[in-house]
Amino acid sequence: MARRVTSSVTSSVTSSVTSSVTSSVTSSVTSSVTSSVTSSVREVSDALAWDVAVSLDRILPPDILGPTVRKAILHDFASSIELTERNSRSMKEPLQPEREKSWWHLNLTAPVAKMLDWYIRHHPESAHLQIGEIMRGARDEWACHRRPRSGRCARPCPSTVS
Repeated sequence: MARRVTSSVTSSVTSSVTSSVTSSVTSSVTSSVTSSVTSSVREVSDALAWDVAVSLDRILPPDILGPTVRKAILHDFASSIELTERNSRSMKEPLQPEREKSWWHLNLTAPVAKMLDWYIRHHPESAHLQIGEIMRGARDEWACHRRPRSGRCARPCPSTVS
């Protein structure tokens, strides 16, 4: 009977120790592997972020992005002006004379405004040039041209041409 008890105790202790050791080893290995994988993923993501930051001009070249932003802004301005003119006609109010026209109604959509903001922050020299082009394009399209001494426009304003 003593042998049975000893065998039972030995088997119980062995089972308990084996379970404890297995659990400890498994936990340690899992923790080590997880830490290693996390570290590797972090290294890869840091390297990728650095690579993107260094090669930004190749990914989004300013000579392609600039005209795209300019056209989007001028399109938003044209939409704003068209909407204002349409609202003026529907309310049967006369449009303001050209020299009194205010530009407060020029709006940009949120995505275009965010892209312009990003473009200015990342490519300030190119953005400076494109903003000048936007101003020139808006003036050429919607502003009344210099009036000679006769009081008439040197060429008809787009808003007055039918």
